[in-house]
Amino acid sequence: MTADGLISLLNTLKIEVASESSVIIGKEAKLLEEDMKKRIFEKGLNSFDSSIGVYMSSKWVDKRAARGLQTGFVDLKFSGELRQSFTTKNKSTKNEATLFFSDSKNAEKANDQEILQGLKAGTDRMDIFDPSKKEIDKLTQSVENSLDKLVEDIFTKFQ
Repeated sequence: MTADGLISLLNTLKIEVASESSVIIGKEAKLLEEDMKKRIFEKGLNSFDSSIGVYMSSKWVDKRAARGLQTGFVDLKFSGELRQSFTTKNKSTKNEATLFFSDSKNAEKANDQEILQGLKAGTDRMDIFDPSKKEIDKLTQSVENSLDKLVEDIFTKFQ
């Protein structure tokens, strides 16, 4: 490859990575959101992949059972509002995405649950709505794979 060809390749690489990185980040953030929702609302696990807990109140167990919900472990699933409110959004000016609650009522509910479940477990707070190490590792690997593929595709075009 000539010097001009190499310069052209590097310029293309710079432009493509810059333009595609926000798309990759947005896609991967959405996958992280889905993984976290499964962990919290289906498996009943906190950010350390440990059980959030068990339902202590027989009245609450009966109320959940009457709705057809499982009662064997805390999964923070009841009305579906909390799960639906937990979402991602790309920041248009930066190559980053944010996980957040779309309304203050559910943000407060999530905070209250982290405090309540922490107190039940004997601590001040339980991390539930932070990504787990496994989720972060999966996200990191997936972003790396997407960027690797993008770079490979660009190099292939220049051969």
